[in-house]
Amino acid sequence: MERTVIIVGDSLGAPRPWEGVDLQSTYAFLLGRKLGGGSFVANYSASDNSTARSIKEAFLRTYVRAASADYAVVHLGIVDCAPRLLSSFERAIGFVANRVAPFRPLFRAYVKLKSRYRYDLTRLFPRTLVPKEQFESNYRKLLSEIVEHNPVDKIFLINIAFPGAVLTERSYNILRNIEEYNAIISSFRSEFPGKIEIVDIFSRTAEQRDWITPDDGHHIFAPAHAWIADCISDTIMRVGSTRSAVG
Repeated sequence: MERTVIIVGDSLGAPRPWEGVDLQSTYAFLLGRKLGGGSFVANYSASDNSTARSIKEAFLRTYVRAASADYAVVHLGIVDCAPRLLSSFERAIGFVANRVAPFRPLFRAYVKLKSRYRYDLTRLFPRTLVPKEQFESNYRKLLSEIVEHNPVDKIFLINIAFPGAVLTERSYNILRNIEEYNAIISSFRSEFPGKIEIVDIFSRTAEQRDWITPDDGHHIFAPAHAWIADCISDTIMRVGSTRSAVG
């Protein structure tokens, strides 16, 4: 059976061969293999992707509106919700400093100094890249675009994984942030009735802590990719079987 699946995600859906997740180990690749011949999985996962970037007109026009997707996967959230050490103004300064050789080492030293006190600074100055209200609005926009322009049967929303030790130790309030942003993701089931399936990687990694990479505490190892692929493929195959029976 022919199916088109699009994935809009961040670096958690992309290959990370230095951590044992090569292209063939990603859930996108595994999903394509499980769905079999005639199926096409387009993986638009990219490092540092956020809901804000995913609703840019150029991305929507190129990858979402013309996809003719039967299924979609959205895997966004950690970039949006993780406590940020630098303000928007500081990041703008860094953007310039990194392009001017004499200032580059000075800015890097500044960031290194702040990083030593990351937990306390993120407690005193709580900020995220995308605030909750904007996250909800952005996510809704993306889902609306997918539904409006594609004949989708289901949209799979992969929530944010349980934070690893290093992420919890270095970023104040990260667990609560994740839980609050995940609650927003779950709320879309009622807003798009019958369309949304939650892939609850948060609960799974809360039990299977060794699926989270220890270096940064938020990327996932190959077994987590395999589990996600199984969850999505099982649902797609079940939906396909139901449609065939009805037809």
